[in-house]
Amino acid sequence: SSGINAEYGDSNHTDAIYHPTLVCVTLLLMMFTVALLFSIMSLASTCDPGQIEDSGFLGIGWFAGCLDCEIGTYQKQDKCVPCPAGSYSGSSRQVDCAKCPKGTYSSTPGASSCIACPVGEHVSVTGSTSCTQCPQGRYSSDQGAVYCTQCPGGTFSSTPGSRKCQECEDGKTSPAGSISRDNCTGTCSAGFVHVLNDAAQEPTCKECPAGTFSEEGALQCSPCLRGHVSVAGSGDCVPCPPGTHTNHSTSCISCLPGSVTSVTGSESCIKCPDNTYSNVNNTQCVQCEEGWYSTEGSDECYSCGVGYYHNASSHQCLSCEHYTALISHSKEENRATVGRRNSNKKRDVEKQIPKVSDQVSIKESDNHNETQNLANQSPNDNATDDANKGILDSDNTTDGREEDIPTNNGTNSTISDDDDDDD
Repeated sequence: SSGINAEYGDSNHTDAIYHPTLVCVTLLLMMFTVALLFSIMSLASTCDPGQIEDSGFLGIGWFAGCLDCEIGTYQKQDKCVPCPAGSYSGSSRQVDCAKCPKGTYSSTPGASSCIACPVGEHVSVTGSTSCTQCPQGRYSSDQGAVYCTQCPGGTFSSTPGSRKCQECEDGKTSPAGSISRDNCTGTCSAGFVHVLNDAAQEPTCKECPAGTFSEEGALQCSPCLRGHVSVAGSGDCVPCPPGTHTNHSTSCISCLPGSVTSVTGSESCIKCPDNTYSNVNNTQCVQCEEGWYSTEGSDECYSCGVGYYHNASSHQCLSCEHYTALISHSKEENRATVGRRNSNKKRDVEKQIPKVSDQVSIKESDNHNETQNLANQSPNDNATDDANKGILDSDNTTDGREEDIPTNNGTNSTISDDDDDDD
């Protein structure tokens, strides 16, 4: 055995080198060293806001990195924590939470959004964890209300958290913000409306001002229509009569001279046009007489004066000389036309009647022929010739007296200036 020990050495020394405990310790030391190196490396890296560092494998920095804070949380130092009640976080990687806006709330931590107040409730501040019911006399008909609405006159709300107000019984009314049916009382008469007495907090009737009206039991005064007026405490408005107008509903105003209104309830007056004037009551425009004129918006007509005239189609007075010149020119044209017509008629007559000189020449030729015939007759015929000569002389005498010339139809025709004038 001594030889064996001498050949292979001391066995106790070998067991000490390869002892299991020593091997485990050595491995642990090596792992610790590696982890320490990775931890040092991870400390050198920086995460973005809203992120935190990952602890890695076994929490010792093995495979370390950055993690995003989830929705409903935010980064607080090296941790992601839930948003508190009354706030929310709508996205990841947040460094803070937002407060819930007015009309909304969040009652639990870690909210990703806020909830709108239900109907009948409201909240008027930010960061609320709950909503408040509407008090008596008020209501909320929509979700997410910031304020509650006051009940109008003629209604009431007797319970908190009302969605709407209740109406008073027929024939009764109440002031705005009433909290009980007992606030509903008898109606006000026409021309008056209910108001709340500030001192006694009880309803009372108030007179409607001029220019307004109210029917019996009305909750408010209504303005008069244009062209209508009323006095204070009126139950109705009346239209302004013709010849007047109004635009402020308190009194009727007469139209200015030269302008009129012909119907009731007019808002304004209309000017009379040219050549007309307004009557005494300013209810209609009257036409000016011939020879008189006016301009737009006149309350009377004016005479053109001596030597001038005016007609309905003209807007100004015209000189009579101008009118006389027109008449004279017209007469001259008529006279020239008549003269031309008479001249044509005279020419037509002359064509139908033979000339007087031609008639005389014919008669002289006949007398000469008869004288020669008598000279050739025998002495026995002298007595007969004398008798015939006497007859001939008588015929000549008659021919010398004739001035009228027979026409083709056997009647006498005399041309005279009088006939021309008549034509």
